[in-house]
Amino acid sequence: MEIFKKSYELKEKEDHRQEIAALKQEMEIAKKSYELKEKEDHKQEIAALKQEMEIAKKSYEHHTLEMEKKATESQQELEEKLKEATSLLTESRNRIKELETFCQSKSENWTKKEHIYQIFTEFQLGALRELRFSSQSIRQEVVKKLCRGIQST
Repeated sequence: MEIFKKSYELKEKEDHRQEIAALKQEMEIAKKSYELKEKEDHKQEIAALKQEMEIAKKSYEHHTLEMEKKATESQQELEEKLKEATSLLTESRNRIKELETFCQSKSENWTKKEHIYQIFTEFQLGALRELRFSSQSIRQEVVKKLCRGIQST
């Protein structure tokens, strides 16, 4: 019986070893399966992130191109407005010079006219003085002749 018992114990030990080995193998397979699944999940996550990054990159590039286009358009528009403002400023300065020249000419004309009228007025005043003097001389002669005529009568 002891042989039977030992044989049974050996068989039981062997069964346990086989069961442990089978469990270890099963655990190793489960571990590898888990690692493969985890690796596949990581690959999928990386692929999704790469795709998302590519979409974000394209969106950023598109947005950058749009911004550059708008900046170029704005710069051209501002340059056009600057040219227009510069042109208007030049026209205004030229018009100011024309008006200043015109006003200067008018002022000179009025100054000449004023001088002419002043000379004319002085001439007329001189003529009036001569006329008054002549009138007084004539009056005095008439008075003298009247006085002589009264005295001779």
